[in-house]
Amino acid sequence: WQPVAAEYDHFFIIQKEKWPIILKSQYNRNTHFLPHGAPMTSEKPSTASRDYDVIFVGAPYQNRIVFFEELCRLGLPFTIWGDGWERAALSPALRRRVVDGRRWLSSAEISVLYRSAKIVINLHSTLSGLPVEAEGDFANPRLFEIPLSGALQLVDRRKAVLEFYDDGIDVVTFASALEAKEKAEYFLSRPDEARRIADRAFEKTIHLHLWSHRLKSFFNLLYPTSMETGGESLKGAITLAREKITIGSALSREEMVSLLADEILTRASREEQGYV
Repeated sequence: WQPVAAEYDHFFIIQKEKWPIILKSQYNRNTHFLPHGAPMTSEKPSTASRDYDVIFVGAPYQNRIVFFEELCRLGLPFTIWGDGWERAALSPALRRRVVDGRRWLSSAEISVLYRSAKIVINLHSTLSGLPVEAEGDFANPRLFEIPLSGALQLVDRRKAVLEFYDDGIDVVTFASALEAKEKAEYFLSRPDEARRIADRAFEKTIHLHLWSHRLKSFFNLLYPTSMETGGESLKGAITLAREKITIGSALSREEMVSLLADEILTRASREEQGYV
């Protein structure tokens, strides 16, 4: 897939470390790191009772099958949703934990599940097959989505995760199935402590990790000067584009992008106000 990067003016990836260096030097010098973010929704976490103690939503990558088989043997109650589990080779005990393993769930369905759980497990996929990769170089979307639900996030301890959230402050991490079991049981028995961590994750997410924040970073990269100044900045480009529309002049590609940016960021700003 690397040569595809050369076909674009700018190329964005969710990894750090070696990939940006390789892509910049060999394929596209305008390669940028842009992590996932949380949806721009104004819906706040529900204060209603939660029906599930521990859940996982995601596909059955091999490292996940190994991890959840061990978690099952350790006796922690949990339930699983996600396309592919129905077809995967699972033990009878683990198969009984799968509620729906035959289809992809919509974003709305996943949000409902997260909001119905006390603890949501987030286990990143790995290429090595190891259940947990401490040096993992990317953070998946659910790292940022789970905090909006108000559930406690129990996530594999990897470098990329700790760049965004603090262990024991915003999220709770694990390096093995045994550690995950012990921490899940600990926080299930201490709901007030779990709530405090989940609340801090929610606050950090809405102030730093919404897609609106990522979009601002995105457009800042397209318009390297400050978005708050004139000239070639985004604000200046938007003003110029509007003036050209008024007099009936054709817009350049860059000016059309600037108007799109203005629409997206204005909408994002309005939706963020719902959290305040």
